[in-house]
Formats: sequence, structure tokens, C-alpha cells
Amino acid sequence: MDFFQKSLFDTDEDVTKKSQEIKANLSDIMISRFQKYTLTDYIADIEQNGLSQTWAWICQYVLVHGENTDFLHVKNFGEMYEIGLAVQDKIQKKNNGQYYTPEDVALVMSEWLDSLDGENICDVACGTGKLILTYLDFIGEEKAKNLIFEG
Repeated sequence: MDFFQKSLFDTDEDVTKKSQEIKANLSDIMISRFQKYTLTDYIADIEQNGLSQTWAWICQYVLVHGENTDFLHVKNFGEMYEIGLAVQDKIQKKNNGQYYTPEDVALVMSEWLDSLDGENICDVACGTGKLILTYLDFIGEEKAKNLIFEG
């Protein structure tokens, strides 16, 4: 079955028309770009045009011109899509003002917090609680249980 067929009953004329429509959607510049497409290009396209549009272009290119052996290969599509979802999620979180403390930063802050005198801490933007959970892990189970028990 040809990739352009919607059903087994499409005529050769229908398939040719669909193929020409897809070819018309990609400019020569885009075709040249996809011939040497990289992960960096892919991420940039998602950030600029969104995941859906990027995949529309990728599918159009592959259907007309075939795979390229470096990156645009069907065996990579599953992983590429997962990466695309992660990039899209990161963009949405940023647009919504959601920022997460990286593990290494939370650990440095926990070490610093543990070295301070005082009895109270306030994490007003705790979100998922990454900082406090890292701190509790840093001080150890027994000390963490005592701290929680003491309020």
C-alpha cells in the first residue's frame, strides 16, 4: 500500500494528487534542511513552531523523500517524539511560570540550610517540595523523622 493512500480503493490519480499536494507544502529550503536534519534543528523547530507542525513537516518530508540515514529514520521516531513531548512540556511550564529546582541546586541549598543556626524555614514557592524533600534526605531518616515529629 502506498503511503499516500487513504484506503485500498484510492486510484492512481488520487495517489498522484495527494503526493503532489504534499510536495507543494515543503519549500526547497526546508527540503535541503531536512536532508541534514539534526536533534538541535528538531528542538529549535519545536520551540519555534510547536510539536504538531514540526511533525507535519517531518512526515511530509519522509513520505516524499524517504528517510535520511543520520537522524530522520523511522527507527528514531519513537524516541524523537518523546524528546519532542519533553521540549513541549518544558515550554508550557515556562509559559505558565513553572520552574523546578534541579537536583544539584537542591542539594547545595540543603547543605547550606543545614549549616545555618535557627529553627524555622519557609519555602513559599515549594511547588512539588523538591527542596524540602532533598533536605530531609540530606539530613538522614532519623533526623528527618525527629524534625517532622517536633513540628
